Amino acid sequence: VVATVSSLTIRGPRAELSAPEGDVIAQAQGRRDAVFDGGVTVSRGRLTAVGATLRYAEATGLGVLAGLDGARVEVRIAPAQEGEPEVIIDAERVTFDVDTDTSVSEGDVRLLNGDQAARAERLEYEEDANLGVLSGSDRPEVVRTADDGGELRIVADEIRVLTDISALY
Repeated sequence: VVATVSSLTIRGPRAELSAPEGDVIAQAQGRRDAVFDGGVTVSRGRLTAVGATLRYAEATGLGVLAGLDGARVEVRIAPAQEGEPEVIIDAERVTFDVDTDTSVSEGDVRLLNGDQAARAERLEYEEDANLGVLSGSDRPEVVRTADDGGELRIVADEIRVLTDISALY
């Protein structure tokens, strides 16, 4: 099954579309829900995410991709320029907003981007701006490894990562 919602493409072996009780699906536009399961791939621009299930609500424009039984969601962002590293995000769940091209990863989030690695409870990623904002009640941490093996460790209330140039601030 392949579905396209705005700029988001969803692929999975099974999908179920439902309308509020008593409504005909064709007449419930804007109020329907969809559940994709059995292994789901979500793609938009340079971003590809893989998880077990995705629940999408037309009313909110949000799709939540999650793993099952402790499995995690993996997000890969292809490099903006040749020779740059791929960005890899690993989380318990990722929420995609079809109206803003923003995704929010939550639950022990890990981000790898070239020579830097980050951990946080939450990562909001603005795809068009290539900007990730790490936050959470446990302070996020970024570790950058230099060519000589030395490390720069940053711990703060909020850390911003520009993924297209492997920069943090």
